[in-house]
Amino acid sequence: MEITLPNQWRPRDYQRRLWTYLESGGKRAVAVWHRRAGKDEVCLHWTACAAMQRVGNYWHMLPEASQAR
Repeated sequence: MEITLPNQWRPRDYQRRLWTYLESGGKRAVAVWHRRAGKDEVCLHWTACAAMQRVGNYWHMLPEASQAR
């Protein structure tokens, strides 16, 4: 069985540079993008990929608990 991550997701044009950096082994990055640019989207997809490479607990923090429900 083959698993493809991220599933049916492609980074937007301006997200591609960050995604390429993370895929090539980058560990830390800063993305100064506007409010709805998809920072959380990129981070969540990268976390899913990273979790398949190394076992561990992965956290994604949001400003308020109601945003995570």
